[in-house]
Amino acid sequence: MAFSSDGASLVNSNPQDAIYGVTKGVSITPSDTDKIQLTRGIYVGVSGNLAVLNDDDTTVIYKNVAGGYQFGVHTTQVLSTGTTATELIALY
Repeated sequence: MAFSSDGASLVNSNPQDAIYGVTKGVSITPSDTDKIQLTRGIYVGVSGNLAVLNDDDTTVIYKNVAGGYQFGVHTTQVLSTGTTATELIALY
């Protein structure tokens, strides 16, 4: 990954950063209570923040995740509190 020439956003500069071997995608509705199957990654359709629960039950908010990007995060919960990105798809 690298920053764009204006330094404002991340761009995928390495094709090896893509998530290979994805066999299924399922639409995600962020929820502070509902869990999902452990993901291989999340496709972000529309840019924004992505709040997820780590395997140790801590929350991390990834800021300004670019739309149209396969984000390689393994999680069992996408939180509604803190998530502003939309059109999310769990990748399995």
